[in-house]
Amino acid sequence: MGLSERRACTIVGADRKMIRYRPCRPPETELRGRLRDLANERRRFGYRRLFILLRREGEPSGINRIYWLYREEGLAVRKQRARRRGVGTRAPILVEALPNARWSLDFVHDQFACGRRFRVLNIVDDVTRECLAAIPDTSISGRRVARELTNLIGRRGKPGMIVSDHGTEFTSNAILAWSKDHRVELHYIASGKRLMSRSVHDVHVIGGGIVGASVAQLCQKLGLSVALIEADLGAGGCSAGNAGNIGIGSFMPIPRPSIRLNALSYLLDRHHPLDVRLMQLPWTAEWLMRFWNSCDKLQCKALWSLTSRAFEGYDDLLSPAERAEFISSCGRLVVFRTKEKFDAAHSAQRRRQERGIVVRRLTGDEAHEIEPGISPSIRYAYFNADGGYLRDPAGLVWAIVDAFRRNGGSVVADQATGLTSSEGRISHVDFSARSTAVNHVVIAAAAASRDLTRPLGIATPVQAERGYHFTFAPAAGNIRILVIASDDRVVISPMHDGLRFTTGSELC
Repeated sequence: MGLSERRACTIVGADRKMIRYRPCRPPETELRGRLRDLANERRRFGYRRLFILLRREGEPSGINRIYWLYREEGLAVRKQRARRRGVGTRAPILVEALPNARWSLDFVHDQFACGRRFRVLNIVDDVTRECLAAIPDTSISGRRVARELTNLIGRRGKPGMIVSDHGTEFTSNAILAWSKDHRVELHYIASGKRLMSRSVHDVHVIGGGIVGASVAQLCQKLGLSVALIEADLGAGGCSAGNAGNIGIGSFMPIPRPSIRLNALSYLLDRHHPLDVRLMQLPWTAEWLMRFWNSCDKLQCKALWSLTSRAFEGYDDLLSPAERAEFISSCGRLVVFRTKEKFDAAHSAQRRRQERGIVVRRLTGDEAHEIEPGISPSIRYAYFNADGGYLRDPAGLVWAIVDAFRRNGGSVVADQATGLTSSEGRISHVDFSARSTAVNHVVIAAAAASRDLTRPLGIATPVQAERGYHFTFAPAAGNIRILVIASDDRVVISPMHDGLRFTTGSELC
């Protein structure tokens, strides 16, 4: 309009000093940064709750200053629409396996026959899985929650952390003030992801075979909280259909220099278990190359460290009564019809003797004295008094799992379909319809381990193997100890349900 500043201020009645004033407030860079960090951690917190968190950290600024910084940074919380939730942290919480290490709070709802609704506040110790309190009422506010927690602490002691969802009772100013006064950390799970929210176990073991069950129980004895994941527990598989051989002397790996020398003759012998099917080469080629390259020299040290205490290892898993029921320590007999194959096995028996294993060379008559049920055609034998076998491999797995359950272990009857990684570690185990957070994972899923680790960029050199066995009904005069028929490449095991014959295997 062409008016001067003085004329314009006179018309509107404004002071010229007010118009010329330029604010000289400090930039508050550090406070602004901390305010943004807290707002990102607590997506649904307004400036009043953020002010309480800042005061807890020792920030002297008043609520008005926090408010205008909150507005200038554009942190105002938008009105929440249906099905739209703030995203919180999904990182699993590491917690000691001790009582009161972590509590969880949640509500359950129901209604009376008259239609009036009520709710129950449940407080659970995540480590001991004990329900510490269940408070029913028609209305439970944040102040009531704080009061009940104070009463519970007086009886039980203070928790290290409390986990809850984003319910208004748990995010109210009363609860924030209570956590500050009692110095208890609050952790809010990711909204809308309740099934992914928390892990109450230190270790999750994927695979319920003999390896997975044993690992789960041993971790439990170390004081860890363990969950065993297996969809078809007790279905069988290699943990049930094996020969049951407990071979202290079985420390020599299958890949050895003699394999390279005799591989062609093995392939030409139609009775030999070595058979390479051309249709399976696309899946087995990588494993076969690793196997072939491992035949350069005989590596016995690694396996000896495992097999040397095979029997002692079961003492950590079974009670004395269960050990006597499932394990026979009567030795094993390796029998031969021909002198040629008997002499060829001498070098392997000599290696066993070098490691302190008692091996006896027997004639056919001496072998029949130890096991009268073998064929009269047997002329030579080696007897290993330190050997033994399992009378019921499947029952052994069940016994270990039952002991694991009795001691407080959890069995998840579901199929693990994948693993999710975050910041260089496995953070979640995925199932078909849900996902659960994990602290540590042990993968003992045999050949299925490849499918679990492949999306993470981890190549697991495991190849599926299919074994063959047949069990005959028990009869008088049956074999009483484990017999290995070297000429026929058959292991004969007297099981609880009959005489089991186990022979070759194939890669599949």
